[in-house]
Amino acid sequence: MFLVGTYDGTNWNLYRNGTLVEQFPDGGVGPSELSSHPWSVGSRSNPNKYYGQFFTGSIAEPAILTNALDAATVSNLYNSVGLPPVITEAPVVPSPAYLGSAATFSVWADGPGTLSYQWYSNSVPVAGQTGTNFSLVGLIPSDSATYSVIVTNSHGAVTSTVVLVVADELPPIILTPAAESRWLGSPLSFAPTTLPTLQLSYQWDLNGHAIGGATQSSYTATTTLGNVGSYSLVISNSYATATSSVSTLAALTIPTNTLYPATILGDHPLSYFRLDEQSGTVAYDYAGGNNGKLLRRGGTWSAWLLVG
Repeated sequence: MFLVGTYDGTNWNLYRNGTLVEQFPDGGVGPSELSSHPWSVGSRSNPNKYYGQFFTGSIAEPAILTNALDAATVSNLYNSVGLPPVITEAPVVPSPAYLGSAATFSVWADGPGTLSYQWYSNSVPVAGQTGTNFSLVGLIPSDSATYSVIVTNSHGAVTSTVVLVVADELPPIILTPAAESRWLGSPLSFAPTTLPTLQLSYQWDLNGHAIGGATQSSYTATTTLGNVGSYSLVISNSYATATSSVSTLAALTIPTNTLYPATILGDHPLSYFRLDEQSGTVAYDYAGGNNGKLLRRGGTWSAWLLVG
């Protein structure tokens, strides 16, 4: 790393590898006042700017000059250093990478002079891939390979390598909630906890049979006796098909021994907490599914709710 610090009479300036990364007006106490890059020589700073912790690296060819260097001179000095590039951020691949998904490789490098890039697949140059980023879309099993990038300047080259393994399947889909109870006539809703960034088709099933028109990533309906049972989501693309985990729906009959619940539910509330749980800490909302958390006060349950 090539570091230069200057004071031009007004500002403290910090250059990293020929580029100005911080500038801060002089506050009368020197360069330690720089906001995000505290200066130190032969050490790294800790939260207290007046102390430092020595590092185990080394410093080569330090110099102190009588005049502050300008930006162009600092850049020229850096580019005169006869060193090959270094990788500062290596490529990372998704793991696992599923059928039809995308993989983007990105590399960051530093080095004097002009840097050139070339990406390889199993040691074979990938035509046209000469930038810092390289992407694959619509992954298939044959895309599994060792990918590398060679960064070059006039003084040498450095290589970074990763291995991509494409899973021969679509990603697993987990539905939420896993089990739900609703008053008859209340809305129900199931959806995946997460969805991959893929071009997918969707089909919702009830008790193993496709639901007509239910081809979105989530499913909503009104609770009836006819739609009680087990729900699952089938996802597919041109590469494969997969079925989600199963979520279940149970229907609750509106109480007839008291008029109040039927009256409340007749107004179609967004949430309805009866607070008649005999155990546990969950206050169930069988109207809208916005379950809350019961709080205990002095050894007894109270009616206060924390809606989840």
